[in-house]
Amino acid sequence: MPISKTVKYLGVHLDETLNFHKHVQESTNKSNSTIKTLYPLINKNSKLTINNKLLIYKQLIRPILTYAAPVWCHLKPTTTLPLQRI
Repeated sequence: MPISKTVKYLGVHLDETLNFHKHVQESTNKSNSTIKTLYPLINKNSKLTINNKLLIYKQLIRPILTYAAPVWCHLKPTTTLPLQRI
């Protein structure tokens, strides 16, 4: 069995120091790709109402960003800053 620095368990990337940098990085990458895919629907020139855009955000983007939030809520603010920017 090969030795690895990180392991993915139930969708959460765990590393040997439990600092969740890999999980935050993967979450931001996945949410950015989702945002790019949905950009024609959620941009400011879209004909959707703001309520529909908010619904798309709450249903598709926010769950990606907040998955396993109780586990990594103890992290330093600099670690969670990329998630807050999105």
